[in-house]
Amino acid sequence: MLHGFEYGRRAVGQGFNLVSTWMQTNVIRSVQAGTINLAGAATNTATINVVNVNNTILFFGGVQGSGTASGALNTVGITITLTNSTTVTATRVGTDAAAMTVHFFVLEFPPGVIRSVQRFGSVDIAASGTGKTQAITAVNVNKTILVYLGMAQNDGGTYGAVTQTTTSITLTSSILVTVNIGANIGASTPTSFDVIEFY
Repeated sequence: MLHGFEYGRRAVGQGFNLVSTWMQTNVIRSVQAGTINLAGAATNTATINVVNVNNTILFFGGVQGSGTASGALNTVGITITLTNSTTVTATRVGTDAAAMTVHFFVLEFPPGVIRSVQRFGSVDIAASGTGKTQAITAVNVNKTILVYLGMAQNDGGTYGAVTQTTTSITLTSSILVTVNIGANIGASTPTSFDVIEFY
């Protein structure tokens, strides 16, 4: 919480002070934390208190599984997205009877903090590739962050090399995001992320 920063400037030769005061008491409007259970399901949702989606950032808090059996890639790879003002959705390609608990956080700002939000729920790296570029509306790269929201897998096999089970995102330019995977796995790899530009 910020309180009363005062800035003064003396106008040279004018004989007076020009003083302006900036006051901001609610830098964050709301914070919500929640979970989504994917036991036996490929997708599920959580209901949150209403937010303004244009002023809100969703964060992926990780996944906690249960059971001792080896999981298929398409059951443990999970993405999340802010579907609308009251809903967060978690998605995977396969299903598993064991519970998969997805954690998330929702951070809402008052107007005037976030300039633009672009949400990409599923940017899919093709089965034969190790990367994918996604065009975005132009942003100021010095005021923009990418928020990683997980990856899914269309491969039904069990875990392979680490390079086959992780993706990364990079703001390549003001109009382009690149999604990469370390090694081709012979199956498509949907990745979710948001582009957040600040004022």
